Amino acid sequence: MRVLCFAPEIPFPTCTGGRVRSFGMIRCLAQFASVHVLAIGDPAQLARPEVQRGFASIGVTVDAFLPTGPGRRLGLVEPRPHALWHYWSPALATAARAEMAQSPPDLAFFEEMVMAQYADLVSCPAVLDRQKVEWVYQRRVRTLIGGAPLLSPAAWLTP
Repeated sequence: MRVLCFAPEIPFPTCTGGRVRSFGMIRCLAQFASVHVLAIGDPAQLARPEVQRGFASIGVTVDAFLPTGPGRRLGLVEPRPHALWHYWSPALATAARAEMAQSPPDLAFFEEMVMAQYADLVSCPAVLDRQKVEWVYQRRVRTLIGGAPLLSPAAWLTP
């Protein structure tokens, strides 16, 4: 089985909670599949020996792509929310299209909602992993301090 993983950052070294979760998920996938990661980040980071060793230890290949960057794309009419531009990379999109054309994976794995903007580029089954479920967190906080949640689960589903 081949899995193409879309990551919002290079998940190694595991120095933050998000990277720990991402690397752990990728490590689990690599136990039963060949995993290739397309990540937002500085490609130079992949040349660091400790990063190469980290990914080699789990048998995963990784390519990193600089994002377009934060900020509004002036002159473009785009339905994409402003915050998603930080995770948009034309080079990553091109790499994903090339993988689909050459040898489509059996599964595409999208790490976090911000990477779902690449979902229309894949022609295989896909999984969107939403690690942070904000409304659950809000409900717990509001339960501790009293009162209703700030937003209900339904509020997150409406456009």
